[in-house]
Amino acid sequence: MTLRRALPCAARAGQPCCARHGNGRAGACIVGQLHLYPLIATCATRAVIADRMSQPTVPDEVRRFILTSIPSVPYLEALLMLRAESGRPWDSHRLAGRLYIGEGQALELLQAMQQAGVTTRQGNGSFTYAPARKGLEALIDALAETYSQDLVGVTDLIHSRLDKRAQKFANAFRWKKKDR
Repeated sequence: MTLRRALPCAARAGQPCCARHGNGRAGACIVGQLHLYPLIATCATRAVIADRMSQPTVPDEVRRFILTSIPSVPYLEALLMLRAESGRPWDSHRLAGRLYIGEGQALELLQAMQQAGVTTRQGNGSFTYAPARKGLEALIDALAETYSQDLVGVTDLIHSRLDKRAQKFANAFRWKKKDR
């Protein structure tokens, strides 16, 4: 029994697809269709994977914005949710229900977005999406577009930032030998 991994087809329009895929017919697939490749990839499959990994999918401007301004995936999801329904007021109860998080965490997210200049607080305690600057709104729009096209790339970038902070924290508690 050969272990297999599902990967999208690398064929470009008008070109035959790779010879190894689940249905055994080369060139008979749709571009991007998932195929089952052997877990130990052939040279051609490795080249396709390496080519895709070398292409930056998150634009530099969006990458900088994520690394400097997006602390977590729940923050990103909340931000994009408020952006999608910008005319509606949001409170912690409503956001918590939509993101499946506690109301306390939802309130912290809303307050963090207010401090970042993304939302404004209304008199009744609800928040509305209202970026303070046009440049910020354009960045959030670019982030939303990138997230819709490369969810994994964006979330990996957020997690890599969190992993680095966790590693720095863990390193602070390492025992070091004293130089003698």
